[in-house]
Amino acid sequence: MFVHYVIFTAINLATQPVFALSDEANPWLALDMANCMAHRGVDYGSLIGTPVDIEVSEMQGGRGDLPTYCQIAGWIDSDIGFEFRLPLAWNRRLLTAGCGLLCGKVEMDRTDDALVRGYAVAHTDMGHQADNISDASFAYKNREAEINFNHRG
Repeated sequence: MFVHYVIFTAINLATQPVFALSDEANPWLALDMANCMAHRGVDYGSLIGTPVDIEVSEMQGGRGDLPTYCQIAGWIDSDIGFEFRLPLAWNRRLLTAGCGLLCGKVEMDRTDDALVRGYAVAHTDMGHQADNISDASFAYKNREAEINFNHRG
């Protein structure tokens, strides 16, 4: 639930102009870059009631089949890793993806096909980091981890 508030706010901010930059080659790209970078330092925690730390907020150039997009990644409540990608040619739709079993990783490659089709995409690690998607030890005698996995992540 928390990540949905962050994503909704990020989408709204990404579509609002922050300030205009001049770039003779492509002035719109410069504006898009400024809007994307504007997420750094924003206090999303005040909107959802828990701390949000944005570690990455930058434009990524199209690689292979992927379009140019704004990448926003960080942590919610210091335990839930997330990444959000908003393509420049956004179709006004959002896809949030799961990662199977007990998760433990932000696996954005699962959303590449939707990103290519213009969807904004988001993914979380469900509140814990693990190499083995069947490892449930993160939740053993840890109620906060259970809550993160069950509904916050």
